[in-house]
Amino acid sequence: MSEHPHRQEVGSMGEQGSVRRSAGPRRLLRPATPPPRRVTAILVVTITALLIGSAGFVARWSETHSEVGVGWRESRDGPVVAQVRQDGPAENAGIRPGDRLLSLDGETISSSLVARDRIWLAEPGKSIEIIVLRDGHPVTLALVPEQSGDELRLFTYLFLVGLLFLVLSTTLVLRLPLGAVGVPYFVLGLVVFVLLVFSPSGRGNWLDWVLYWGDEVARLLLVPVFLQFALSFSRRRPGFLRRAVVPLLYTPAVVLFGLDLWLVAAEGVYRFADPVAALEARDRMVLGYLGLGLAIGIVVLAVSYLRTRQDRVRRPLKWLLWGSGLGLGPFVGLYLIPAALGVEVSPWGQVSALPLVMLPLCFAFAVARYRLTDLELFFKRGVATVVLAGCLVAVYLGGGILFRLLAPAGAPGVPEVLALLLAVVLLPRLKAAITMAVDRLFYQDRYDHRRTLHEFGNELNRERQLEPLVAKLADRVARTLGVGPVTVLVPEGDEEVFRAACSAAGDVGGLELPGDSPLARSLERSGSLDLEDLRDPRADLAPAERFEAAELRYLVPLTVQGSLVALLATGPRRDGGPLNSEDLNLLEAVARHAAVAVQGARLFGEMRQRADEIERLKDFNEGILERSQVGILVLDEGGRVVGWNRSMGKLTGIAREDSLGLPLDQVVDSRFASVVLRTLEDGGDEVMRLYQQPFLAGDADKRLVNLGLSPLRTAEGGTHWVVTVDDVTEEAKKEEALVQQERLASIGLLASGVAHEVNTPLTGIASYAQMLLEGLSEGDPQYDLLKKIESQSFRASDIANRLLNFSRPDGHSFEVLDLNELVEETLSLFEPQMRKSRIFVYRELDQQLSPVKGNRGKLQQVILNLLLNAQDSMGSEIRIRTAEEHLGVRLDVEDNGEGIPAEILGRIYDPFFTTKAPGKGTGLGLSITYGIVQEHAGTISVDSRVGDGTCFSVFLPRARRDRAVVS
Repeated sequence: MSEHPHRQEVGSMGEQGSVRRSAGPRRLLRPATPPPRRVTAILVVTITALLIGSAGFVARWSETHSEVGVGWRESRDGPVVAQVRQDGPAENAGIRPGDRLLSLDGETISSSLVARDRIWLAEPGKSIEIIVLRDGHPVTLALVPEQSGDELRLFTYLFLVGLLFLVLSTTLVLRLPLGAVGVPYFVLGLVVFVLLVFSPSGRGNWLDWVLYWGDEVARLLLVPVFLQFALSFSRRRPGFLRRAVVPLLYTPAVVLFGLDLWLVAAEGVYRFADPVAALEARDRMVLGYLGLGLAIGIVVLAVSYLRTRQDRVRRPLKWLLWGSGLGLGPFVGLYLIPAALGVEVSPWGQVSALPLVMLPLCFAFAVARYRLTDLELFFKRGVATVVLAGCLVAVYLGGGILFRLLAPAGAPGVPEVLALLLAVVLLPRLKAAITMAVDRLFYQDRYDHRRTLHEFGNELNRERQLEPLVAKLADRVARTLGVGPVTVLVPEGDEEVFRAACSAAGDVGGLELPGDSPLARSLERSGSLDLEDLRDPRADLAPAERFEAAELRYLVPLTVQGSLVALLATGPRRDGGPLNSEDLNLLEAVARHAAVAVQGARLFGEMRQRADEIERLKDFNEGILERSQVGILVLDEGGRVVGWNRSMGKLTGIAREDSLGLPLDQVVDSRFASVVLRTLEDGGDEVMRLYQQPFLAGDADKRLVNLGLSPLRTAEGGTHWVVTVDDVTEEAKKEEALVQQERLASIGLLASGVAHEVNTPLTGIASYAQMLLEGLSEGDPQYDLLKKIESQSFRASDIANRLLNFSRPDGHSFEVLDLNELVEETLSLFEPQMRKSRIFVYRELDQQLSPVKGNRGKLQQVILNLLLNAQDSMGSEIRIRTAEEHLGVRLDVEDNGEGIPAEILGRIYDPFFTTKAPGKGTGLGLSITYGIVQEHAGTISVDSRVGDGTCFSVFLPRARRDRAVVS
């Protein structure tokens, strides 16, 4: 009887590949590349299991344990000897059945579990003082334990069997579709590996607990995983019933695992009078569960085999049944069932684990029968994986020995952890070196060709002519893989028919494939095809028959974004052998590069034609810019000139080649440059316009220009600015003349009315008043009245004189002015007209307003234009305000009219832009106002909402800042 507190049980599992049916042309059943995340997860799980199992294996070999040949039972007073092995250490020491254990080496023993653990960890050959109670008297005995009879050779064999199963299952799951055979087979291989390899060493450290619980979980999962796998072959069971059965398969495992947690983790075993008996009962229950479940799984496989009539299904089932019967049958009948019934296991039962090696071999062959062409590949990968696993184990063992020599005393577990880290660090390099060595061994003289085939795919992208490209492709494939014949089919012109463009290692004649045929659509959807798999009588096989007649077997599509651009067709190997999955993967990798190259060759002429058109269009656009009458320059982010057209050169007298790369202030006058740069700094990324800006031309002539500043995003993500400089000097002069004419016309109209309404009676009134005053003394009561009449006559005359002065053109002299006085003077002319239109004017004038410096007539014109604009707004009120600002004064003219629509708000300052009816306005009022304000170093802004009215705000600097602009 084993003295270890945890019994190790071994078992096995089976796996079967599901059979794929097809109602039409189907894809070659080759390994589909799993998603990268799944590949990573599978590799991580496999490597983790390998490293933990290897660590446990090393621990088992490096640890020595003891036994004394005693079977214990629990009593109310403590552990009692139940049986003594003949000629064992206990019998030699004088221990008898019925003795109650009191202490071991002075330590009081309270339970049989503690007794078993202390003896298990004792040093073999070293005497232990044991005190037992016999017939009511304590008896002291000397017990010499012997080394445990644990069969390390059998454990090593089971380790190799589990390793083989895990290596094969991992290799196949990475080469087969995950949804069909791969996942169940991988899970089965992982469970078997954990069950056979994970075995605690008895140290009681973290590794022991991982090994113990991994072994327990694997024992409980083996039955449901194997049964689910076996039931998957019963195709007559409805899908919904199969889905209902699967959860029931795992219910016993969940219940037993909960029992394990309660007994061991929660120490519920100590609630029993005999904890050892409780654990043994639990073990027998699990062994019975394993034996019954595995037997049922074998029966299910046998029934599926007998019921199946399809040869494609019976062949893998036969291998699975043979593997399960030969590998699991003896183990279930000779070990699991007797142990579960409490019957002593015979010597034959002890060696019944030897046939377990049939499981990984038969199951792997059953799964691989779907890809018999891959047996060579599987073997190659298996050899590489086994060598890699051996190297990792060697690195771990060597590292453990080295780190134990270097590690300080009192650091248990540190050497093992460092050895694991060393193995993980060396894993990528070892894998690459081993894979390269195995590939060179298998492929020999073809190895270098296969390695360069990927590079050849990249070389194809440099070929621009279609015929040489496909000829190179066919020739390289034929030489590298040793196949023939090889051809490439490409579409001709606008026809949707693929025709053979070349051939290598054989003649294929005038082979063609319609682009709308089922075979072409199947290739476009599902990838490469093996014509040996096209055997469905309902499918349209006419194109396939033509390929077979040309001795072509494999079709590899060349697709770009899901569209078929060409087709690579090749025959089998020249020695008659088929291509394996790695060969097809290699072809597909080259096909991906070749597809792009073929598409590029087909489109090369069209691309060149489009490039020529773009070049012509570029030259045409540059010609337009170069011949534009508007000066155009481009500034980079540092304010340097990077673009300069001919008109700009004429305006400044500087040629294009002399201006590029220079700062703006070196090619134009500094004042103009500062205006541009300041506007760019304040304007953000918006399109900006500046009107009638002074500009010093190359001939030192002062000009007026309109500026447009637009942001231009560069390919590097920066911002350049396109500055348009439109010389409007002549237009400005014409505008000024028109303004003068318009002003004279409007003032003349007003003057005419005033002269008619005022001047005629004014002369009589003033004359009569003076005549009457001459005949009266100052003390006469009528004198004051006549004096007032005379004063009012003079006032009316002054109004008429001011009106005439306003209509005359003034010079450009600037003077210190009171803005409130200008407002009052303008309103004195404007208010009578407003009263006739029933428009009320309200004044809100700041009496503490600072003076401004400017031209009296032009500022009056600004006020008058804004009042006239407010009059035309169809409102009933006009408010004119003045206010003190931080750096100057502000004038607001606000109306409650209809407002200005947002879509035309940006154009109101444009010359000749008007919304009035023809003949009612020239569109120059606000443009002139804008120019005058700019001339006075001020700003003008507008706030307007449709239906709520409009407010124009004019800002002018204070006179003491002396910021007047002399034009």
